[in-house]
Amino acid sequence: MRGYNLVPGVDLTEQVRAQAAAIFTAMRRSGISYVSSIYTFGNYPDENQRIRLPRETLELSNANCIDVKRGICFCLENLGMKPVIVIVPGHAFTGVSTGT
Repeated sequence: MRGYNLVPGVDLTEQVRAQAAAIFTAMRRSGISYVSSIYTFGNYPDENQRIRLPRETLELSNANCIDVKRGICFCLENLGMKPVIVIVPGHAFTGVSTGT
């Protein structure tokens, strides 16, 4: 299973969580701050956000909720994992398969 480092004696779910947590920590330390966006995505007219290009996020050093989740998914995918973005009214979450 590409991207899922199978360490003998360590639960696979714990390994995936540790890798996801490391990505989250790195994103927090990157200096990119959270901003609310006036632009939109989805079908929730009161709480929508526009998805920006990654270069915009890096140039401006800020990101909205969906920008951050997308960046985390890019990193997880680069590790060979299978990430997803779950969108609910007013927010988005990152998920990742544990490979099981």
